[in-house]
Amino acid sequence: MKIKLGTILMYASDLVQTERYYSILLRQKPSFSNQDVVMFDVGGQELLFHQDPHEFSGLLAGLEKESVRGKGIIIHFIVEDINSEYERLIGEGFQISMGPTSQSFGRRQIYLYDCNGYNVVVEQIMA
Repeated sequence: MKIKLGTILMYASDLVQTERYYSILLRQKPSFSNQDVVMFDVGGQELLFHQDPHEFSGLLAGLEKESVRGKGIIIHFIVEDINSEYERLIGEGFQISMGPTSQSFGRRQIYLYDCNGYNVVVEQIMA
């Protein structure tokens, strides 16, 4: 039996801002949106943002106070032309934290933090 990756869920402090941010980044509107969630179909993979609870509990206690979220987790989006994407994102007002940078493993990447504090990579796979 083959295992397939399911929905990727990330918490969002502001769903309206998150929807706007990812609509620009991904060049598409959400596949679903309501007052609790915003979902994007990214190449057949569901990326779901859920509104933060007022206060996190259990293992997530205090998450609402963090400015950088998902420590150790970085979401990657693949594009065909990283230089064009870099220029487009700069033009849209995105703050790039690194890049474009060529990596030893055959990828050219830009790093940025999204509006919720998640580390995001936009990359081109080099031939």
